[in-house]
Amino acid sequence: MIRVFHACEFQEPTCRGLNKPMIIRGETDAGESQRLFLKSRAGYANRPNAAGVEMFTTLLARSLGLKAPEPVVVVIPNGFERLAREHPVYQDLLRGSFGNNFGTVALGPDWKTLPVGMGIQLFPRDTVESILTFDALVQQDDRDFENPNLQWNGDQIAILDHERCFGHLGDASADQYPWRRYLGKRPLRQHCLRSLVGDVDASFGKDLREEWLELEMDGRLPGLLEASCRAFPEATLDLNRIDRYLRRRMLYPAELRTLNILGISVFRRKCREINGLRWIRNI
Repeated sequence: MIRVFHACEFQEPTCRGLNKPMIIRGETDAGESQRLFLKSRAGYANRPNAAGVEMFTTLLARSLGLKAPEPVVVVIPNGFERLAREHPVYQDLLRGSFGNNFGTVALGPDWKTLPVGMGIQLFPRDTVESILTFDALVQQDDRDFENPNLQWNGDQIAILDHERCFGHLGDASADQYPWRRYLGKRPLRQHCLRSLVGDVDASFGKDLREEWLELEMDGRLPGLLEASCRAFPEATLDLNRIDRYLRRRMLYPAELRTLNILGISVFRRKCREINGLRWIRNI
């Protein structure tokens, strides 16, 4: 399911990302060569789970029909850092990242990083709804106006960067609404695609929700979680907690559909204080 590439050529640093990703060339054991976008293990710093989370969330996005680069494992061999000698910061990151790292296969030269402030009216409404619904599902809080984390090609959008997802899991076995730890902060109010959404009705995000039902019926979710943990055993992902959260989350599609977190719901709302946080609920 997940391809493995061996790093063989350092090409260039990227111009974005706090964890200082880089472009390299990698080869599989079968000799296939690809241009790869590498996020080094050292670049994740004190977030040992980040690579596993990013692998799982990217696999999940692709399984639900969203456009996302293929996630792969990039093996950095001993001494590879010498190829980045003109970039000391990246050389240090590579030196501290021997072994398995997270990467994605480049989408191709026609795909560009969505610049801050670019008009987004050309993107199809159903695609935007699916991305917003997915980001609400996986607790994405890193796709805002200043940092879109998207690539585009014509009217197509590809989603990137999921290392910060599932940061507010809570205890899905004890809490009836564990996602409100995340939704209560209304993190998607600054989502870079929010301006394309007008009225929200019962069909909002319908395509992605139907894909989710198929994913569950086919029993594919545990396989995605297990594959991510095999790729990055050190991530120590809590598979059971993520699985419980996702399954329980989709039992309440109305909260996902109405997107109170965006401030655009057509339903009346009221606020109540719980532990100093503002939580939104439909009435």
